Amino acid sequence: MIVGSKKFRLCHLLILSLLLVGCSPATTEPSGQTSAGSDAPVSPLVHGSVYRFEGQVTVFDPESGPCYRCLFPVPPAASLVPGCGETGVMGIVPGLIGSMQATEVVKLVTGIGETLVGRLVMVDA
Repeated sequence: MIVGSKKFRLCHLLILSLLLVGCSPATTEPSGQTSAGSDAPVSPLVHGSVYRFEGQVTVFDPESGPCYRCLFPVPPAASLVPGCGETGVMGIVPGLIGSMQATEVVKLVTGIGETLVGRLVMVDA
C-alpha cells in the first residue's frame, strides 16, 4: 500500500491520520519510521513485532521520543535471521502483542495514561 510518497506494508493501518499501528517481523524496520531529523512522519507509530516465543511493543513518536534507529542502530543481516515461516510463531504471542498495541492506541487517542514512548516492552512466553 502506498500512502503519499511512503510505502507501507499491508499490515500497517492508518487510523484517522492521527497515528500508525504497525506489525512487522522482529528484524524489519517499520516502514515510514526513519532516523530523527529526516522525513519521518509526524504521526506516532505503535510498533509491535513477534518472533517465535518473543514479542515487543513500543511507541515511536517523532515529536517526543526516540526513533527506531535510536533503538536498533544497526539491523542484522537478513541472511542471519530466519523468517517466521521458517521458525514459526507461538500462536498466543501475536494476540498478546496486538492487545498491547490496542491499549497504546487507546492511550494515544484519549490522552489518558502513560504511553510507551521511549520504552520497550519485551514478552518472552
